[in-house]
Amino acid sequence: MIIQAPNLRKLYFSRCPLGFIETALIENAGSSNTEALVYGKTWNVGLTAYRSIDPVVLALTAGYSYTAPRTVKSQGNVDPGDFLYLEPNLSFAVNDQVSLSGGFRIGHLDKAKGPPAPPPTFAPHAPTCYWA
Repeated sequence: MIIQAPNLRKLYFSRCPLGFIETALIENAGSSNTEALVYGKTWNVGLTAYRSIDPVVLALTAGYSYTAPRTVKSQGNVDPGDFLYLEPNLSFAVNDQVSLSGGFRIGHLDKAKGPPAPPPTFAPHAPTCYWA
């Protein structure tokens, strides 16, 4: 009797990760009751690697978010701190027009300088559905 082991393939990611860079052109740095617009103070850069195992796509993003110090009228000078993160994601193709996607973000926030702020909260991505 011959028992054949299952064919185990290495889980490798794309050979050429996709890089990105983005900025928030305008953001409201004030509280919900005040408006304190700042321009181009937050930048985000990172790499995304993906692996497709039909009908599943695995993705892993590593990134760095730089937030420059800003002046907020009600709080004075504030430095929100920079953010380093890792974000795994899983997508499932239901059919040729619909896919379901979900993931979460694990990160490290540098110590912010300025008035005390509420602690960051863990916010997983809500499952999303895309269709054409």
